[in-house]
Amino acid sequence: MKRFLFLLCITFIFSCEEKLKDGEYYETITIGDNYTTQRVKVIQIDTVFERSGDRYVGGWINNYYVVGPHGEGTWISRRGGGQKGEFKSGRLDGKVRQFNSEGDTTFKGDYLKNIKHGKGIKTNVSVSRNSWQQYIGDFKFGKKHGKGTWTCSKGRVKEGLWEYGDFLGEETFDVELSKSKVVPQSVQELCVLEIKL
Repeated sequence: MKRFLFLLCITFIFSCEEKLKDGEYYETITIGDNYTTQRVKVIQIDTVFERSGDRYVGGWINNYYVVGPHGEGTWISRRGGGQKGEFKSGRLDGKVRQFNSEGDTTFKGDYLKNIKHGKGIKTNVSVSRNSWQQYIGDFKFGKKHGKGTWTCSKGRVKEGLWEYGDFLGEETFDVELSKSKVVPQSVQELCVLEIKL
């Protein structure tokens, strides 16, 4: 009899759960730094926020503790730039690609709780000044940290160890690179981003 009642209760609990629409799913998330877990429903949205004018397309959670992007999504600022990638509990967390208003990639790499953390490529291109700079390497808490290479259009190259944004080595100069008046093809290819909405 006890086994029958247990099975009946379990069946009732699962049958009372809301039917999900396409793209919706349930996920258990950790809330805050106290590691409280809660099961939440992730829905798919495509909306423009009235106050900021920003647009978001992707997974979204809305419960008592957390409101914001969750899962794969694209956030576009009203100014045109934005980010596309993985969100967790309202923050960038995972593989992310950031882009400016022209659609050029400014960062491609790992994020942890809204901060660049892990491997990444950061690129700054100024078409009007015909200059560029690029860093390929490790990030820690938003700063260059670990092994990495920084290169700029003037031919300066810094390759080696970085510590919280400071270079711990000697700078070199690439003569061939300094003669170039245009952005190298490898940097141009990195900066091209196709935004599909």
